[in-house]
Amino acid sequence: MDTHFLVNTPYGVSNSNANYQASDEDWQIASTIVTEERVRWVVAYFAPFESPGIDGIYPVLLYIIIGRLIKLLRASTELGYIPIQWRTAMVVFVPKPGRNDYIQPKSFRRISLMSFLLKTTKRLIDRHIRDGTLVRYPLHAN
Repeated sequence: MDTHFLVNTPYGVSNSNANYQASDEDWQIASTIVTEERVRWVVAYFAPFESPGIDGIYPVLLYIIIGRLIKLLRASTELGYIPIQWRTAMVVFVPKPGRNDYIQPKSFRRISLMSFLLKTTKRLIDRHIRDGTLVRYPLHAN
């Protein structure tokens, strides 16, 4: 584990925002970030039957539940909370080609299969930052 994961230590899960009450401003920001157009754009980026994460949700399912998905992603964004199930990854070790033996851990590369719900949220927020915040407030004048 130490070979493939630099920090192999258990961590605690904080529920510090379990009782958080979102404001009207939080809802407005979430409505700006999570729109039907943007969610469809993100979902179209994924191959329909791409390998799912530990939740077993394939991208093709996201097309079917697009209305509910928008509500779910808005609520997650509004509350500033990503469910633990979305943050859990399944790691698959794939043998590196051209090795004489596969006894050493370095003979394998790891692939992390993460939830498409997390990937969708990440892309939505990334687009919002790149197209909105960084345009209005660039990190550098040039």
